[in-house]
Amino acid sequence: MIALAAAALVASSTAAATADTTATCADAAYAYAGVRSSVRTHGIRTVLTPLVEPTVASGHVAAWIGVGGRDAGPNGEPEWIQVGVNAVPGRGLRLYYEWMRPGEPRAYGELGEALPGTSYVLAVVETARDTWQVRVGGRAVLPPVQLPGSSRAWHPIATAEARNDGAADCNSFA
Repeated sequence: MIALAAAALVASSTAAATADTTATCADAAYAYAGVRSSVRTHGIRTVLTPLVEPTVASGHVAAWIGVGGRDAGPNGEPEWIQVGVNAVPGRGLRLYYEWMRPGEPRAYGELGEALPGTSYVLAVVETARDTWQVRVGGRAVLPPVQLPGSSRAWHPIATAEARNDGAADCNSFA
Protein backbone atom coordinates (compact mmCIF):
# COMPACT_ATOMS: atom_id res chain seq x y z
CA MET A 1 0.00 0.00 0.00
CA ILE A 2 1.24 3.49 -0.73
CA ALA A 3 1.01 6.08 2.02
CA LEU A 4 0.07 9.34 0.36
CA ALA A 5 -0.18 12.62 2.22
CA ALA A 6 -1.69 15.68 0.63
CA ALA A 7 -2.57 19.03 2.05
CA ALA A 8 -5.05 20.88 -0.07
CA LEU A 9 -7.07 23.98 0.46
CA VAL A 10 -10.14 24.39 -1.65
CA ALA A 11 -11.95 27.65 -1.38
CA SER A 12 -13.93 29.49 -3.99
CA SER A 13 -12.15 32.76 -4.54
CA THR A 14 -13.93 35.88 -3.46
CA ALA A 15 -14.20 38.46 -6.20
CA ALA A 16 -12.32 41.69 -5.60
CA ALA A 17 -14.42 44.50 -4.22
CA THR A 18 -15.55 46.78 -7.02
CA ALA A 19 -18.45 49.05 -7.80
CA ASP A 20 -20.09 46.07 -9.48
CA THR A 21 -22.08 44.44 -6.66
CA THR A 22 -22.99 41.46 -8.86
CA ALA A 23 -19.49 39.98 -8.56
CA THR A 24 -19.72 36.53 -6.95
CA CYS A 25 -17.65 33.48 -6.13
CA ALA A 26 -19.32 31.39 -8.84
CA ASP A 27 -16.50 31.55 -11.39
CA ALA A 28 -16.63 27.76 -11.48
CA ALA A 29 -19.29 25.39 -10.16
CA TYR A 30 -16.59 22.85 -9.19
CA ALA A 31 -13.06 23.33 -7.89
CA TYR A 32 -10.56 20.74 -6.68
CA ALA A 33 -6.91 20.22 -5.81
CA GLY A 34 -5.05 17.03 -5.07
CA VAL A 35 -2.52 14.42 -6.05
CA ARG A 36 -2.61 11.11 -7.91
CA SER A 37 0.09 8.48 -7.54
CA SER A 38 1.92 7.36 -10.66
CA VAL A 39 2.01 3.83 -9.20
CA ARG A 40 -0.90 1.38 -9.30
CA THR A 41 -1.35 -0.15 -5.88
CA HIS A 42 -3.51 -2.03 -3.38
CA GLY A 43 -4.59 1.03 -1.40
CA ILE A 44 -4.01 4.44 0.09
CA ARG A 45 -3.71 5.77 3.64
CA THR A 46 -3.43 9.28 5.02
CA VAL A 47 -3.90 11.42 8.09
CA LEU A 48 -6.57 14.02 7.37
CA THR A 49 -7.07 17.03 9.65
CA PRO A 50 -9.89 19.47 8.89
CA LEU A 51 -8.59 22.83 10.11
CA VAL A 52 -11.84 24.77 10.54
CA GLU A 53 -15.58 24.25 10.21
CA PRO A 54 -16.38 24.69 6.49
CA THR A 55 -18.71 27.35 5.16
CA VAL A 56 -21.12 25.76 2.69
CA ALA A 57 -23.88 27.90 1.17
CA SER A 58 -24.81 25.42 -1.59
CA GLY A 59 -23.44 22.15 -2.93
CA HIS A 60 -20.72 20.54 -0.82
CA VAL A 61 -17.06 20.55 0.18
CA ALA A 62 -14.99 17.42 0.77
CA ALA A 63 -11.49 16.07 1.29
CA TRP A 64 -11.00 12.39 0.50
CA ILE A 65 -8.70 9.56 -0.50
CA GLY A 66 -9.58 6.63 -2.72
CA VAL A 67 -9.03 4.59 -5.85
CA GLY A 68 -10.89 4.21 -9.14
CA GLY A 69 -12.81 6.86 -11.04
CA ARG A 70 -15.52 7.86 -13.49
CA ASP A 71 -14.22 5.52 -16.21
CA ALA A 72 -12.06 3.10 -14.16
CA GLY A 73 -14.38 0.08 -14.23
CA PRO A 74 -14.98 -2.64 -16.81
CA ASN A 75 -15.78 -1.20 -20.25
CA GLY A 76 -14.97 2.31 -19.01
CA GLU A 77 -17.84 2.36 -16.52
CA PRO A 78 -17.72 4.33 -13.25
CA GLU A 79 -16.14 2.38 -10.41
CA TRP A 80 -14.45 3.71 -7.26
CA ILE A 81 -14.19 3.63 -3.47
CA GLN A 82 -13.26 6.53 -1.20
CA VAL A 83 -13.32 7.79 2.40
CA GLY A 84 -13.02 11.33 3.72
CA VAL A 85 -14.76 14.28 5.31
CA ASN A 86 -17.47 16.45 3.77
CA ALA A 87 -20.03 19.11 4.56
CA VAL A 88 -23.29 20.26 2.97
CA PRO A 89 -25.47 23.27 3.84
CA GLY A 90 -27.05 23.09 7.27
CA ARG A 91 -24.95 20.14 8.50
CA GLY A 92 -21.61 19.98 10.20
CA LEU A 93 -18.50 18.26 9.00
CA ARG A 94 -18.98 14.47 8.58
CA LEU A 95 -16.77 11.43 8.04
CA TYR A 96 -18.12 9.56 5.02
CA TYR A 97 -17.50 6.73 2.57
CA GLU A 98 -18.62 6.25 -0.99
CA TRP A 99 -18.32 3.58 -3.64
CA MET A 100 -19.63 3.01 -7.12
CA ARG A 101 -19.94 -0.33 -8.92
CA PRO A 102 -20.76 -0.73 -12.63
CA GLY A 103 -24.50 -0.76 -13.28
CA GLU A 104 -25.43 0.14 -9.70
CA PRO A 105 -26.32 3.39 -7.94
CA ARG A 106 -23.63 5.17 -5.96
CA ALA A 107 -23.38 3.96 -2.35
CA TYR A 108 -22.85 6.73 0.22
CA GLY A 109 -22.83 6.58 3.99
CA GLU A 110 -21.82 8.72 6.93
CA LEU A 111 -19.62 7.44 9.73
CA GLY A 112 -20.28 10.26 12.21
CA GLU A 113 -19.29 13.80 13.00
CA ALA A 114 -15.80 15.06 12.12
CA LEU A 115 -14.33 17.75 14.35
CA PRO A 116 -12.11 20.60 13.15
CA GLY A 117 -8.59 20.25 14.55
CA THR A 118 -8.95 16.47 14.96
CA SER A 119 -6.74 14.18 12.88
CA TYR A 120 -8.25 11.06 11.29
CA VAL A 121 -6.22 8.12 9.95
CA LEU A 122 -8.12 7.05 6.83
CA ALA A 123 -7.42 4.17 4.45
CA VAL A 124 -8.87 2.34 1.47
CA VAL A 125 -7.17 -1.04 1.10
CA GLU A 126 -7.52 -4.07 -1.11
CA THR A 127 -7.90 -7.04 1.26
CA ALA A 128 -8.35 -9.77 -1.39
CA ARG A 129 -8.55 -9.78 -5.19
CA ASP A 130 -11.08 -7.08 -6.27
CA THR A 131 -12.20 -6.70 -2.62
CA TRP A 132 -11.75 -3.36 -0.87
CA GLN A 133 -12.25 -2.07 2.64
CA VAL A 134 -12.61 1.38 4.18
CA ARG A 135 -10.73 1.88 7.45
CA VAL A 136 -10.78 4.68 9.99
CA GLY A 137 -8.18 4.63 12.74
CA GLY A 138 -6.97 1.25 11.46
CA ARG A 139 -10.41 -0.32 11.94
CA ALA A 140 -12.72 -1.58 9.19
CA VAL A 141 -15.88 0.54 9.29
CA LEU A 142 -18.01 -1.43 6.82
CA PRO A 143 -18.03 -4.86 5.19
CA PRO A 144 -15.67 -5.52 2.25
CA VAL A 145 -16.78 -4.12 -1.11
CA GLN A 146 -16.37 -6.14 -4.35
CA LEU A 147 -15.18 -4.02 -7.30
CA PRO A 148 -14.71 -6.11 -10.48
CA GLY A 149 -11.38 -5.80 -12.30
CA SER A 150 -9.88 -3.46 -9.71
CA SER A 151 -7.02 -5.56 -8.32
CA ARG A 152 -3.86 -3.47 -8.59
CA ALA A 153 -5.45 -1.61 -11.50
CA TRP A 154 -5.85 1.85 -9.97
CA HIS A 155 -3.74 4.83 -8.97
CA PRO A 156 -4.50 6.15 -5.46
CA ILE A 157 -5.86 9.70 -5.22
CA ALA A 158 -5.95 12.29 -2.42
CA THR A 159 -8.01 15.39 -3.14
CA ALA A 160 -10.17 18.19 -1.81
CA GLU A 161 -13.13 19.64 -3.68
CA ALA A 162 -15.82 22.30 -3.53
CA ARG A 163 -19.03 22.30 -5.56
CA ASN A 164 -21.57 25.12 -5.46
CA ASP A 165 -24.14 23.45 -7.75
CA GLY A 166 -24.00 26.46 -10.08
CA ALA A 167 -25.26 28.91 -7.44
CA ALA A 168 -23.55 32.25 -6.91
CA ASP A 169 -22.28 31.12 -3.52
CA CYS A 170 -18.87 30.95 -1.88
CA ASN A 171 -17.96 27.69 -0.17
CA SER A 172 -14.77 27.39 1.87
CA PHE A 173 -12.89 24.49 3.38
CA ALA A 174 -9.44 24.01 4.90
